[in-house]
Amino acid sequence: MLPMNILFIYPPITYETSRGLESNLLSGSTISPEISFLYLESYLRKKIPGIEIGYLDFRIEDMKDAETTLASVVNEGRFGYVGITCYSCHYLPSIAIARIVKKISKDIAIIIGGFHPTICPEDFTFPGSPIDYVIRGEGEISLYQILASGSGVVSSPRVVEGMQIDELDKIPPISLGLFEKYKKKMDFSDLPVYFSRGCIFDCSFCISREGTCGLKRYRVLSPGKAVAQLEILETYDPNRITIVDSLFGGNRKWFDKITALMQRKNRPYKVKVEAHIDILNDEKLQALIRSKFDLTVGFENASPQQLALMNKTADPTRYIQNMSRVIDAFFHSGRELVINVLVGFPGETKQTIDETFAYLERLSSKLDSTLLKFSLFRIYPGTPVFQNAKFFEDVLGSVFYSKDWWYHDVDHSILPSIVDPSRHLDLISELTYVRDKINDYYMHLVSGEGASSIAYKLAFIRHLSRVNRSYDGMKERIASLRNSVPKRFSRLVL
Repeated sequence: MLPMNILFIYPPITYETSRGLESNLLSGSTISPEISFLYLESYLRKKIPGIEIGYLDFRIEDMKDAETTLASVVNEGRFGYVGITCYSCHYLPSIAIARIVKKISKDIAIIIGGFHPTICPEDFTFPGSPIDYVIRGEGEISLYQILASGSGVVSSPRVVEGMQIDELDKIPPISLGLFEKYKKKMDFSDLPVYFSRGCIFDCSFCISREGTCGLKRYRVLSPGKAVAQLEILETYDPNRITIVDSLFGGNRKWFDKITALMQRKNRPYKVKVEAHIDILNDEKLQALIRSKFDLTVGFENASPQQLALMNKTADPTRYIQNMSRVIDAFFHSGRELVINVLVGFPGETKQTIDETFAYLERLSSKLDSTLLKFSLFRIYPGTPVFQNAKFFEDVLGSVFYSKDWWYHDVDHSILPSIVDPSRHLDLISELTYVRDKINDYYMHLVSGEGASSIAYKLAFIRHLSRVNRSYDGMKERIASLRNSVPKRFSRLVL
């Protein structure tokens, strides 16, 4: 019987996707820790004293040498299980990695989890699948139960409904020891951490749904435990710790306690959080600023029509007013504010784009130390847009060129975004129009007499140059892929 020790594997992305990301100047080039493994590791070490847990990261390891790399670890006989995390962009490489492991040793049980197995478990249960267990939802308890049972390899894939951890304090604090071997190649300067799980909102482009084994249920780490977790991460000397909660501060009493604690804490690093605009009243904004938190908000759009289609808010007028209050609060606060604008969401027209840029221009004199981030819409399985694509097609004239994009070995940095938003605007035309609007807007900021410093205006100019180069290259790749979609793509037979 093989030991219950487990080897975690972060799969690579496809070669075409890697090339696409490398050519996109707006995408990050650094490799950050995948902290989902750390919560699994921490829980397993608590429940199974003495367990050995290994880690291979194929963002860093060469996939061309995967069989040799895996054999050198698997053949030592220390691991009875392999655990793979899988986003939709990892689907094909995850299957490839699992097949290589089974080729090396049929006695290794392979467990897969993450968003894609949660939403599309059937993608891993086909005849001849190399997967033994598919965990849907949160993985800590289910993973422990699989290892503790000693079941090992099974005759056909088993789908396991994940069990939630109701009290996040039951998971011991995480550390980065699992990634020690990659310390020189992994970016520890910006460390992610969770203080809560779940979200009380229901945006139509979000992958976290009620149907994903309760992933939306909101729970928090106690304030004392949260601060203790920060103190552990501090030992790695980060420049910033990013609290990557889907919704920071969904619980008001918790928010008040954690910000009060953070106000009393001296720290040499920055802290960034992300919050929904609808929960940010004046008191919360001032508490964030007093706590020296940087803030990211997913504003997405200033068009009431688009906000309604996104299900971003129940009251678009109040939502837009709240965004203005956020900008006012952070103006001259000394804290960084990042505003995300979503480009290409179904239903978009030149009119809705104009509404967004007109709104931003009205507030341009108050955008000192505020960064605008323009993100391209991506369609993910399980989201309301994916499930209700026919509505967007029939009513708005949207065109989805490859809804099942994860089956195709092409550029996943672009393919999920190839969606013509409406009958009035195709994606290529929209990119051209948005790029021109960004140019006009940034030039307005640079040439205006607003509060932005010279250094900040120079940062705008550098960012604008990156935007122009990225958008031009993006348009070429989109045009090439879009024209070939009907001819080249059919579901991959696994």
